[in-house]
Amino acid sequence: MHGTMDYMARNVESRSDISNWFKPAKSVVLLAFSYGDAVEAGGRASPKPSGGSLANGDRPKAGANAGPGLGRIARYARSRDYHGALRGRLKNLLAEIQQAQPGCRAKLFVDTSPILERLYARYAGIGWAAKNTLIVSPKIGSFFFIAGFAIDQELVYDRPVADHCGSCSRCLDACPTDAFVSPRVLDASKCIAYFTIEHRGAIPEGFREGIGDWVFGCDVCQDVCPWNRFAKLNGAFEPKLPVELPLERLAALSQAEFDRDYADTPLERAGRNGLRRNALLAMGNAGDPSYRPSLELASQDADPIVSEQARWSLRKITAAALAFSIGMPWPAGWARAAEKETQVDPPISAPKVPAELKEKLEEKPQDQPWYIRAIMHPMRRGMFIHLPIVDTDPNRGVTYGIMPIWVLKGPDDRIHYIHAPSITYNRIFRATGTYRLYYYHTKDSVLNAEVSRSVVSDHNLFVKYEDFSFLDKNLFISLFVQHNADGSNRFFGIGPNTPHNAEANYRQSTAIYNATFGFPVIAESRWKWIVANEMAGDRISAGPVASLPAINAQLKPEHAHQHNTFQASLNYDTRDSPVTTTQGAFVNLSAQTSQRSLASEYVYQRYGIDLRYFKPWTGNERFVTAGNLVFDQIVGQAPFWLMPQLGGKYVFRAYGEGRYVDSGLTAMNIEERITVHQERLAGVTTEFQVAPFAGLGVVYDTPAAMAGKYVRPVIGAAVRAVARPQVVGSIDFGVGQEGMNAFMDINYSF
Repeated sequence: MHGTMDYMARNVESRSDISNWFKPAKSVVLLAFSYGDAVEAGGRASPKPSGGSLANGDRPKAGANAGPGLGRIARYARSRDYHGALRGRLKNLLAEIQQAQPGCRAKLFVDTSPILERLYARYAGIGWAAKNTLIVSPKIGSFFFIAGFAIDQELVYDRPVADHCGSCSRCLDACPTDAFVSPRVLDASKCIAYFTIEHRGAIPEGFREGIGDWVFGCDVCQDVCPWNRFAKLNGAFEPKLPVELPLERLAALSQAEFDRDYADTPLERAGRNGLRRNALLAMGNAGDPSYRPSLELASQDADPIVSEQARWSLRKITAAALAFSIGMPWPAGWARAAEKETQVDPPISAPKVPAELKEKLEEKPQDQPWYIRAIMHPMRRGMFIHLPIVDTDPNRGVTYGIMPIWVLKGPDDRIHYIHAPSITYNRIFRATGTYRLYYYHTKDSVLNAEVSRSVVSDHNLFVKYEDFSFLDKNLFISLFVQHNADGSNRFFGIGPNTPHNAEANYRQSTAIYNATFGFPVIAESRWKWIVANEMAGDRISAGPVASLPAINAQLKPEHAHQHNTFQASLNYDTRDSPVTTTQGAFVNLSAQTSQRSLASEYVYQRYGIDLRYFKPWTGNERFVTAGNLVFDQIVGQAPFWLMPQLGGKYVFRAYGEGRYVDSGLTAMNIEERITVHQERLAGVTTEFQVAPFAGLGVVYDTPAAMAGKYVRPVIGAAVRAVARPQVVGSIDFGVGQEGMNAFMDINYSF
């Protein structure tokens, strides 16, 4: 009994067996997302039905009619379209599940897949199937969305809850169009929601009066349900639209106005002319003569369904005026009088709030630690962090500054934007202003942009985009462009034992582009082929540190040096997240070539191995052991700034950039990440970690020349802030043979 909704008759196999939709399925997980409180979301208190049954012919009225000149919309339709918000939340949940169970497969559904969500919700114990065919939860009523996923895991299953409808028939009796054939059987072709949303033609005249002032959807059978006194407001579905919309404005709606005001809400489903038709119908049911000019204009509309509805409403208003003049009642008048019937006593058998829910509601928020209150402050959609900067980079010296950070989340409770401007001061480069932007379009992608300029020497402009599930597939893409000038560079010579007192300073100006693309070796494989191309021009000149010699004298005549490399890699990745990693393995085997015939000044080949492994402790996931091993070797002639180097935060966190440079490198690190505190602020959960680490590293001309006397140690600790699934900020303090150094970064997880 689906009317013109032909899609409901398709995909019978999937609807009868979810494994026909997702073959590995062994379990189905269902979630209920509340979208409205009886008063706050609906705009008025729901009626309180009396106990007992109603006499035949006595139809209860669910809530007052709309105010003069207004039409009602269903509560779920007031917020932005829910599909994207729910899909984002489910993806986050699946990411956590795959973190706990690497290799598991799942497929999510949000209302648009050929899945009988309500059937699974019933068996999963969310609620029981009520007489109005909806699932009613004993905790939150029936004003909620259902979404979920199929997964290839055997789970500990929940059980259905008992049916609590009893002898109550309020929802059946209240339906203005008698759409219920019997308890739990709905004839959709008689339902107000069907007529005002799904039906594309003229609404049959026999049902028009019953639709009343509803212009999109209908909540009558839910409004009268006593269980909906437990309906709850969910911040993820904050109303964008009022509960009532002006009828004359809807009737005259232009396409531009429709696109501007309703295109990102559920009202888009009805279409512009569908909303106009519904508003014209509500005008006729209101019987207000002041609507006549609007109806007469609409009666000449080019759309035949809109014009026919306007003419019907004009006749209805004329009949109402005639009936009023001779003192006869008329149906719309009865509806107006029924507004007084809505406030009645609750039934004696009304359910009580479950004890566990009551305890949850009465929980008091825990006091935040002083160091959280000092730097982090909640905002309406995220948080504000005022972060002091004290950086002891071995090349730049000590840098001081401030960095106010705005962390903004979207409707799916996931971080979408980070704005991080800063102003710093350094003795060499003096004041530097920087603006950083991180935009997380999905949980697997990030757009990072930065622009900065110092008083002396330095400037930087770069944009980088990475997506680990490009086009929602098992693809990887990275695009990077940068124009940079850095005067902090140091060079000590080439070799594993260069003296520290051979230090020289230079300024390197670089224009660079890099494009990387990855695709699975076979479909759904963890192994990927990665191909990349990088082209750059570098100019080396005298640095700004007057107390150090400049190396540009060794490179005369000064000119731009160009390289163009092509790289192929074989990559294996089982990490739960490429950034906020807690478990899994990463393997990358790479080969790179640079040839004069490929627009490069240099001829060399490069080979590399990058191994990383992450393992949470059994029974205590606050502890995660992380380790990595890196091998990098160049064969041929490459300039020193392209050669492997032990110094820097991305390889070995004890020595500055440019320290220990040679044709080959091997380094290994082990780190213990300990979560010491977890804080949820403005809906963003942040883990604070302390991570002691140790490592060994060495550079050499060839692997055969590697010697134990050249191995460099490092010990230290990192302080990390992790906001899953995609943000990490860290400060690393590393101690090597040349003292302690500190490195700050965001979104790097070795």
